[in-house]
Amino acid sequence: MDCVLTWVDGEDPAFRSRMTPYLTGAREDSRNDVAGRARLTSCREIVVAVASILRFAPYIKRIFIVTDGQDPGLGPFLEKHFPGNKVPVVIVDHKVIFEGYEGYLPVFNSMSIETMLWRIPDLSEDFLYLNDDYFLLAPTTEADVLSPGGRSVFYGTPMRVAWADFLRKFHRKKDGKRRISYRDTLANGARIIGAKDFFMLAHTPEAMKRSVFEAFFRDNPDVMLSNIAHRFREDGQFNVQSLYYNLGVRNGFAECRSPKDVSIMLRPLRNKRGYMKRKLAKAVRIKDLKFGCMNSLQDAREEDARLFWQWVSDKIGVDFSTVQKV
Repeated sequence: MDCVLTWVDGEDPAFRSRMTPYLTGAREDSRNDVAGRARLTSCREIVVAVASILRFAPYIKRIFIVTDGQDPGLGPFLEKHFPGNKVPVVIVDHKVIFEGYEGYLPVFNSMSIETMLWRIPDLSEDFLYLNDDYFLLAPTTEADVLSPGGRSVFYGTPMRVAWADFLRKFHRKKDGKRRISYRDTLANGARIIGAKDFFMLAHTPEAMKRSVFEAFFRDNPDVMLSNIAHRFREDGQFNVQSLYYNLGVRNGFAECRSPKDVSIMLRPLRNKRGYMKRKLAKAVRIKDLKFGCMNSLQDAREEDARLFWQWVSDKIGVDFSTVQKV
């Protein structure tokens, strides 16, 4: 099984120069639900993600990092902490997965990019997808992401599409536009196939099958094109993983498990004093903690960031002191 990560360094001057000409009066770079600092800033979480895979996922044969003309520069870190590593770490440019659809580039929209990940050349049939701020916290086996019957395992809780639509009415507006929420993009994925229920996907690794995307988008090319047609996030776009898992549960190739006893979500903010200390105390009580997500590390208090880096270094058994960044 291959592993795929998406990564961007939004502070890279070359990246900013590519994005700036496409900004409009909608002020996309000022909105964290579209292309603001929280969505594009790299705090070097990618190093944690890759190290955790190498440490705790021996079934992963290759790691693909999908980027836009960038390179996270992991070589020196891997040579120091994983000498003799046999798992290739391969950089894949957007131009590769958008081959034949170059007119949609450049793109600054994770939902558009995720729609095309299945087009990575020679990607394994079953593959594992992680955002760059996801990581493993304990040894895992292939059974954690692929059932004995070959079903793609995902972690989430069911929710009604109608309930998501009701909650959407209360989203705050900025510059006259309603905030684009994660929940809405998940509901939109279910809506594609007419499902009345969807899954609130936990921020955990997501196993999927390449051939399912290939077949579905071959038969529904308009659905794929509708999702990649936006350089920046737009209301109405869908989370492609949600589409996959709703199809999978309906057709028997995906299996939902509860994230309750296996995952933790960290979201430190500067106005939450003592947040990290409380969350890490909670982590100790999680029965079978395997998956973590560090969301918005750039907004953490200095003390919380320090606690995170020490904790994740201890959990993974790797010293991240030379790469940590807030």
